Amino acid sequence: TGARVIVINKPGASGRVGANYMYTEVKPDGLTIAINQPFTVLMDEVLGNKGVKYDSKKFRWLARLSYDDYAVAAGKNSANRSFEAIKKASLVKIGIDSRTATNGGGVAAFCLAANLENVRLIVGYAGSSEVRLAILKGEIDLTSGSVGTQLSLIKSGDLIPIATVGKQRSKDLPDVPTIYELNPNMSAENRKWADMIVKLTGLGRGLITAPGVPDDRFNFLAGVIKKALSDPDLVKRVNSAGFTVNYLPPAEYVKELQAIRFTPEEKKKFLYILQEKYPD
Repeated sequence: TGARVIVINKPGASGRVGANYMYTEVKPDGLTIAINQPFTVLMDEVLGNKGVKYDSKKFRWLARLSYDDYAVAAGKNSANRSFEAIKKASLVKIGIDSRTATNGGGVAAFCLAANLENVRLIVGYAGSSEVRLAILKGEIDLTSGSVGTQLSLIKSGDLIPIATVGKQRSKDLPDVPTIYELNPNMSAENRKWADMIVKLTGLGRGLITAPGVPDDRFNFLAGVIKKALSDPDLVKRVNSAGFTVNYLPPAEYVKELQAIRFTPEEKKKFLYILQEKYPD
């Protein structure tokens, strides 16, 4: 773009603070863009979170940047650092920052797939970095997060991966089973909701700009992003950081987002799974 870029972090509520900021405070001039995770953006909205101040359909979605593999991992000092130990434990403490964030969804999918009932969620950490600090200090047994953000701690031995949250094994963790492999006899009902969570996490990391940005500016930004994500040097740098570029252009990405639909009964059931089934 030739523009000077200023990075502003908007942490809090697994991206909800940033999404609210983009919707309510940013001018529609195309000069502010943001990375977010549609899982959280959509779930907070669909499930009626009172902190939501945006309409996700009105954001101008520029691209899907990447799709991350997710994994449930245990701290090296936890007594529950294997799937066998987790199944036998009287209580397993799992830390997340939000039930409607991708790590909350990953935990729910893991518990559904493994048919676990012996869990307690420790909710309300300010962000994933605080969750990882808690697991390293031994305050919690498990958490869920993207493989990319956990990989250095997995390689150092501080985190022990238990399962990946997807239908295919992660290329970075080829020896770690998927949640489906943990329990081949998963009930049809649990599989339905695990599948939904996996589908939602597949929306990856998106790039948005504010509602009302004119088409000429939007199209310019979309073109620049497509060009950047086709640049071999940038792709190499992304890969070296433990992430993968999985570009989707605006029209295809919006189509994927709009395909997420719940009947009133499904919404009620999904809300129960994320918010109530596993107590804190």
